[in-house]
Amino acid sequence: MNSSTPSSSAGGPGSAESTGPRRNSKRPKYSRFTQQELPACKPILTPKWVISTFLLVSVVFIPIGVVSLFASRDVVEIVDRYENECIPINSRNDKVGFIQSSQDKTCNRTLTFHIGTYSGFIIFISTAILNNKVHSYGSGGAKEYHIMLLSEQEDLIVWMRTAALPTFRKLYGKIEVDLQAGDVINVTLQNRYNTYSFNGKKKLVLSTTSWLGGKNDFVGIAYLTVGGLCFFLAMATWRSHLFVMEPESRGSLKLAYESAVHVDIAQALTPLEWIQACSPSSFLKYLCINLVHRLLEHLRLEICIFE
Repeated sequence: MNSSTPSSSAGGPGSAESTGPRRNSKRPKYSRFTQQELPACKPILTPKWVISTFLLVSVVFIPIGVVSLFASRDVVEIVDRYENECIPINSRNDKVGFIQSSQDKTCNRTLTFHIGTYSGFIIFISTAILNNKVHSYGSGGAKEYHIMLLSEQEDLIVWMRTAALPTFRKLYGKIEVDLQAGDVINVTLQNRYNTYSFNGKKKLVLSTTSWLGGKNDFVGIAYLTVGGLCFFLAMATWRSHLFVMEPESRGSLKLAYESAVHVDIAQALTPLEWIQACSPSSFLKYLCINLVHRLLEHLRLEICIFE
């Protein structure tokens, strides 16, 4: 039966050979970067590279850890814990009630400097400070801080900053004069911050500083731990690379060793194969045999190797 329906090859509206404008494709433009076809370096982690990397990290980290730990240990601190001493005896059974009451909360703390001459002491205080006065008796001294606007009290602004950890120190000031043995430092503070509801502690800390900052053993211990761990991994990798082999390889090398009878030493196993397949004593044995072979090489003698 003949059909009068026009064929699709006649260039109809739905023909694939239509000359109309082509629709924009959503395919992104070709780029070697987007297709990840750029040349790249793909290093192979050979045992030599792994051992060298671990050793390099340990050689760098261990000295840094030792220096940091010594710098932290050289910091001098005078610590005075005062959360109980600044509560009247008759109110120590209800410390929270005393803090919330309108009673006078002025507390005088006396610190005596017993060690040699030091300068640049930093005062850290772990309680809210309002209307504070710091005095120094002896050869040293400190300025008296009068009441000022809250926006101008730098010590209060520092105190109000949120700490990252539950145990923290807040910087109060710096003693510009040198302190010598026998100097007495009197600190007058207001015990207003409530740490008694959660059994918190309050301390007044006088501390020197080092190039690393205050007393902080964590940095040195962290560097020593990482350096020691990398050194241990380097030694473990080196030992496994030299002495631990697959059972098949070990068996094949043992067979080659047993069959190396009445052959020239130059045709025996290489030194690296001896290190990998044999114990250190066998390797020394091989060195001795090789030395004898070199001495008798001019005589062109054959050496029989016996296990």
